[in-house]
Amino acid sequence: MINFQKNQKMVLRNSIAALFLMVFLSCIDKRQESKSAPEINVGSSSSLINCWNTQERQDIIEEILSTTDIQTYVLLFIREKLPIQIIKNEFITENLKIFTNNQEVEIIGKNSNSDLAFELTFQEIKCPTKLQFSVWLDYEHASIKGFVLKKDEKWIAEITSHGIVD
Repeated sequence: MINFQKNQKMVLRNSIAALFLMVFLSCIDKRQESKSAPEINVGSSSSLINCWNTQERQDIIEEILSTTDIQTYVLLFIREKLPIQIIKNEFITENLKIFTNNQEVEIIGKNSNSDLAFELTFQEIKCPTKLQFSVWLDYEHASIKGFVLKKDEKWIAEITSHGIVD
């Protein structure tokens, strides 16, 4: 009987020790995950520029421009009127070299008198892995919305809505 009670106590102690060890290891994993890729909601334009370097911003914009919906609604209507023009903002700056369909995209100021320029803006920004965007082409009254995610070191754009606005 005494051996049986000793075995029960030893099993209980080992179970408690194993439980504490699992909780401890779980906490370590969560701390490492949060250190590897923190998401920051970006509010100011200086934070927006500092979150992604020039090459990353170029990659993000080129990925958005490569989507079928952008190609259909935006580039199809203005292809014969090259170069394609995009309005600059805090994310799209003049130092970027953006290409679509092997053509360089011209970055122009907001006050430029171009009917064919389109506007790409970002609404919800979670640095460094996600951006929610919208495209507006005044010439065709086309609106396209979506998001871009960084997955396996590559940016992937997904369109959530598109259409002609009356």
